[in-house]
Amino acid sequence: VRGDNSGRLKSAYKFIKEKVVEELILLWAEEYSWTEKESFDHFRDLFSNRMVLADITLNSYEHDPFEVFNRLNVSGTRLEKMDLIRNEVFKPYGGRPDEADSFFDSTWEPFQKKLEGIFPNDTRENIEKNTQNFFHPYALTFDPKIRQTTIVHDLISQWNTHFSSDRNFDPKRAVQSMSDFVEYYRIILTGEAPDWITSKSLKSAIIDLVSMKIYTATYSFIMANLHALHNNKLDASSVEKNFRIVESFIVRRTFANEEEGTGIHAIFKSLWVKSKGAPKEVRKNIISRTKSFPNDAQFSDGIMNTDLYGKKIEKYCLLKYEEYLND
Repeated sequence: VRGDNSGRLKSAYKFIKEKVVEELILLWAEEYSWTEKESFDHFRDLFSNRMVLADITLNSYEHDPFEVFNRLNVSGTRLEKMDLIRNEVFKPYGGRPDEADSFFDSTWEPFQKKLEGIFPNDTRENIEKNTQNFFHPYALTFDPKIRQTTIVHDLISQWNTHFSSDRNFDPKRAVQSMSDFVEYYRIILTGEAPDWITSKSLKSAIIDLVSMKIYTATYSFIMANLHALHNNKLDASSVEKNFRIVESFIVRRTFANEEEGTGIHAIFKSLWVKSKGAPKEVRKNIISRTKSFPNDAQFSDGIMNTDLYGKKIEKYCLLKYEEYLND
């Protein structure tokens, strides 16, 4: 290790070498009657099997290496999903820096800018939050059983199945898939419909969902609908009906059953798989053993007896009431 003998990096190296590695090797040698080489080999095996080494490629024009170094080394700070996924899609280019640079410029960087550019004038904290919140609903469109804790591993497994190549999965197709879904994610966050959505009634339904600040638990289902529409696998009328069912379900339950606690995520993460976007099947499967769809009488009673102010859908309800008065 090069550097000043009094530096903190050198001091950390000495501490780990002398107080951790060497002491462990001597301890195991004595405890298990091993030679020092056998003890060292045991340490090496443990280290190589349990330590993850992440290869992160930086573009010097876009990233400050010192900022990245600090981020990775702040106590208690974990690598975010974006960092881990980026590492996975660059793995196939290991040892081929020219191809890695080309992949970064043509594929990864446009995707990252697209995702981080949804609200370009927002605070850095909010941009990072929106960026990290994209990956789980995207992953759920492949498999509703994917969990936050295993998302990277599970997502790679899905890519190996859907975008297979001689390198397990094709990085370009995987990133293009994420880029496509960023467009649907953007619609959910902003309410802005792209040119390929031409139905005025569907545009109105999207704006209503956004204005009511829908639960993030619904994102995967909404993304799946938009993806099917974009790829001509579902018509605009069916997508609109599905969005109106979601809207009605959330509004009715807010008044009749108070705002949701647990259980809402379980409904929506599997709703696309169960319904395939057919409105009748969506209405049938949007309920669960503990989450009913309030009828008109229950909804009316909830309106009469529930305080609207302070609710998540307060602004949405007031705007809808104003629209009604102006009709």
